[in-house]
Amino acid sequence: MLSVDGEVKMGIPDKSEGNCPGNSVAVRFAPWVDRTPVWRLFLLIVIIGATVRVGALTLSPCKYVQILESHVEARNIAISLARTGDFADPFRVPTGKTAHLEPVAPFLTSLIYRTWGIRPRAEFVRGIVCALFSTLTCGLTVLLGIELGLGRLVSLCAGTIAALAPHGVQLVSDLTELNGCLGTALFICAVVLMLQAKRYAPSPLRLTASGVLSGLTMLTCNSLLAPLAVLIVCAALPVKWNPLRLPLTSVIVMLLSTSFVVIPWSVRNLLVFNQWVTVRSNFGLEFRLAQNDLSGEASMQKIHPANSQETRELIRRVGEPAAYAALGRDGLKWVRAHPIEFLERTLKRVVYFWIPRTRPLRYVASFAVALGALCGFTLLVIRKHRAALIVGILWLTFPSVYYLVLSYARYQQPMAFSLYLMASVPISVVPRKHHSESKPRFGWSMP
Repeated sequence: MLSVDGEVKMGIPDKSEGNCPGNSVAVRFAPWVDRTPVWRLFLLIVIIGATVRVGALTLSPCKYVQILESHVEARNIAISLARTGDFADPFRVPTGKTAHLEPVAPFLTSLIYRTWGIRPRAEFVRGIVCALFSTLTCGLTVLLGIELGLGRLVSLCAGTIAALAPHGVQLVSDLTELNGCLGTALFICAVVLMLQAKRYAPSPLRLTASGVLSGLTMLTCNSLLAPLAVLIVCAALPVKWNPLRLPLTSVIVMLLSTSFVVIPWSVRNLLVFNQWVTVRSNFGLEFRLAQNDLSGEASMQKIHPANSQETRELIRRVGEPAAYAALGRDGLKWVRAHPIEFLERTLKRVVYFWIPRTRPLRYVASFAVALGALCGFTLLVIRKHRAALIVGILWLTFPSVYYLVLSYARYQQPMAFSLYLMASVPISVVPRKHHSESKPRFGWSMP
């Protein structure tokens, strides 16, 4: 394995190596991957991903329509937008204008409802839209891996894993979570443009596009705000070895572009609630649901405004952000009174985030992906590869909020692509385990 311009590439072995057990497939496949244009690799993964997702949706339409209809908060807001034009009423009982969710996904869903009506066929169309965006994410995973310098073989392997959706948890999310599907695709595009700005001359168009995509990512999947913010800050750090370093003017262009997209929504929230809400207002509610003496289901019934008349009345009386902030303070009081139990619950949620609770076979698949990703990430850290920095930032920042709220398997979806990329690093090495140590096949360098 040779390192050229920071990209991991496989060297062409001599004829004697071709006779080694386990090498023949790799010897034939890797040169084909290197010769194939990137757009063809992208198209190959998109075709596989679309076949899997559209096929699953077509074979079990009732299952996925029911899941989509059960996402009542996003659905109710979309219905309100379609009928009245107001971003409001996320619960079955009207509570007024809201910032409970990010705006982009409900807005797109409202367009579907306006076109196809509020009926099951509209939910099926929404599932198709989710499938298209999640399929696009699979292809973008290949492009990101190549841009990170992981090489085509690793990137193609990661894209294939994402496209095949090896455990059902991801497949269900890919067909029902519009904010996660679209947000992930936007996030990858923003990061790819940021990396290209580093590799090439940072043109204003590329920097502006990266900033706009970052803003749209935040308005689609707010949990990706923290990774994007840290990546942009890292790009501004004037450290010589910084693989993300950009000129300060370039960083300012990205920040202004991002702000141009996000601030109008924040100003809308300020005008509606007389309180600054950057994107979403519901963290206090989610924190309180996880920090109490009740079980998860019991807390949903007693505290969540979808079921609690008391919470809905509080929202109507003081406004949504203030009500959620009050619930968050109640959660903090519980934490101070039960620090050991809070620590135990948090540790469990850490494990559940990385290895979601689900059926046994799917659990095994999730565990295998997580273990492979850890091994691949460790190898990159040892080699001081820039991909380790970017993935490390994502892994440190994105899950942190989910360690503090109730655990759901779908929360891992927006960063699943990074697990597949990291898991593909050791997978790409396995077929070459018989190669001579005098000709090392695995090596990276800082670009």
